[in-house]
Amino acid sequence: MAEKMDDINKAKTAEDAEAERLRKLEILARKSRKKEEVKEDPFPAEYTVASGDSLSAIAKKFYDDANQWPAIWKANKETIGDDPNRIRPGQVLTIPKLD
Repeated sequence: MAEKMDDINKAKTAEDAEAERLRKLEILARKSRKKEEVKEDPFPAEYTVASGDSLSAIAKKFYDDANQWPAIWKANKETIGDDPNRIRPGQVLTIPKLD
């Protein structure tokens, strides 16, 4: 009879341990889902122009599309001026979110 009680207690302990393990996994899964849902939008971003940069190179870096350079120019016309080819190292540009 005592052996059966030991077996029952061992089974109960194993069940409790498994239930605790599953509970912890569920908590981790919930936290992971929340992190995925709350991804921060990186835009607008700021970028400091480096020597050799061009608006198309910056667009490629941020948008993976060099042809999106006009969006950066339009957002920074006060800083850049009327000629998009005249950016200077040290200028801080706002990189807007594309529509």
